Amino acid sequence: MSRQALTRKLLIPLGVLAAAGSAALAQSVLAQLGLTEATARKYVLENMEDAGPGTAMATAARSAYGKLPPAARGPATTAFYAWTRTYVNSAAFKTAYAQRRTERMPVAIQEPGTVDQELKAKTDAQVKDLEETATLIRPSIPAADRATWEAELKGQIAQVRSPEMGQGQRQYIEKRRAETKAGYDLGMSQWKENLPADPMVRVARHLREFLGATGDVDFAAKGKMVPGEAGMFFSFDNPAYNKKPWQWRDCYDAGQDATAAARAAAQAWLKELATTSSTRQAFKVSYSATF
Repeated sequence: MSRQALTRKLLIPLGVLAAAGSAALAQSVLAQLGLTEATARKYVLENMEDAGPGTAMATAARSAYGKLPPAARGPATTAFYAWTRTYVNSAAFKTAYAQRRTERMPVAIQEPGTVDQELKAKTDAQVKDLEETATLIRPSIPAADRATWEAELKGQIAQVRSPEMGQGQRQYIEKRRAETKAGYDLGMSQWKENLPADPMVRVARHLREFLGATGDVDFAAKGKMVPGEAGMFFSFDNPAYNKKPWQWRDCYDAGQDATAAARAAAQAWLKELATTSSTRQAFKVSYSATF
């Protein structure tokens, strides 16, 4: 039994979408897919940052396209690509994207001065705590034990200020600061990767990933439902297909017409982006030579 016979789900590879088409057709497809303008815009913006199979757009697309007959999926895909391409090139999107990018930018933690300054402040605070505690309990110390007790207090203060204790505290501070900086650097790297200053760089990356994952979809592949830990799931007879990217598997569900429409739209937009210097330089490749 083919997978198409078991499910009619379609996840449009919506990292970013593109295509030519009339504005009226592009707008009407939102109603056809059960999406409002505001919801569609929200989903596209979210997919700029994360275009994985578990996104809200993926869920909405599966539900909407599951209601469409196979013959309607190609035109709907083309129309939705057209709407998305128009929106991604609009001033409204650029404003929303810039705001999201600013909100998601990692914030560097401001350290309290140099390592030496932080070490001194920490040591002084520990000594102050000891002295304040001593002030509270000193009156209750018997006179006969007072000298011994004071000597022990001085010993504790001396230990806190000792080079050995200081070295341990310094190592802790340096390690914590290094870990904090590493976390910030990683966050900045991911932020620049997922939300680059030029959103078209991200658009191109999504398009290339989709095209790279869906060029060899075997629409004649067979499979069957099998039991798993989470219930029944579809498994291809060819085990290699079960390891394919999510875009490949979703295009298999969508069918050949819808996939052809999606790939044509993605190729057209990617070639257009080849003329954008910032996009081309970011990937250091010639898109026109790729397709």
